[in-house]
Amino acid sequence: MVFVGCDLEDGRYVEGYVEWYNTDVDEVPDRDLVLIRPSVVFPDGVRVSYEEAKSFRSVIISAREIRALWFSYLDPGPNDTKNASTNPSTKFDALLIGFVGLCLLAPLVAVLVNNCEN
Repeated sequence: MVFVGCDLEDGRYVEGYVEWYNTDVDEVPDRDLVLIRPSVVFPDGVRVSYEEAKSFRSVIISAREIRALWFSYLDPGPNDTKNASTNPSTKFDALLIGFVGLCLLAPLVAVLVNNCEN
């Protein structure tokens, strides 16, 4: 399982298990990340989590709102059957690393390319 924490531009922190993410390699504003069993921490410290608010299962986060991503690969263990769909494959791991790289490194690469052209 992949557990992700996202620092958002508005000061919120959102964390949860990766369910899906857009693998588009182009720098487009429509890239999204979907987390299941999410928790949200607001700037004032108030936390809302999946267990407390039974009305939601997932959250969709736009890549343009993400300031930083933190992630961990968690071993679900042989008896963890809560959500088998969150167990990543090797391909999934590689795609997630690509998504993180695009979100965090694309602005830096653009600056470097512009500096080299000048």
